[in-house]
Amino acid sequence: MSRTWERIPEDVPYLDGERTIDFVIGEYDYSLTLRPLSPNKLLFADDKRTEDWIVEIVKTNGELLQLHGFAFCVPGAEYADCWFELEVGSVAKVTYWGDRTLLRTDKSKQA
Repeated sequence: MSRTWERIPEDVPYLDGERTIDFVIGEYDYSLTLRPLSPNKLLFADDKRTEDWIVEIVKTNGELLQLHGFAFCVPGAEYADCWFELEVGSVAKVTYWGDRTLLRTDKSKQA
């Protein structure tokens, strides 16, 4: 696998269709839906709300896909307004950053 990440232009779809990834932290469930036709948005949903997160950067490296952007919450936590890095491969993981501090990394239930 190449170690070079290629940035995908905002006007180019990064997937063929929508894809929803489910995450579980303890007893808390949430999902992130990738929407390649709305390249600057990622849909967050849990049992209480849905909201659009802002995607700033989309990159690919062979089979891996990364989305970087701004989240309005950290799922299941009291933190608000953070940077996220979602990596989709054989298992998806999302890392949350707040004020240059690693808050948490979650792994998906499925690929």
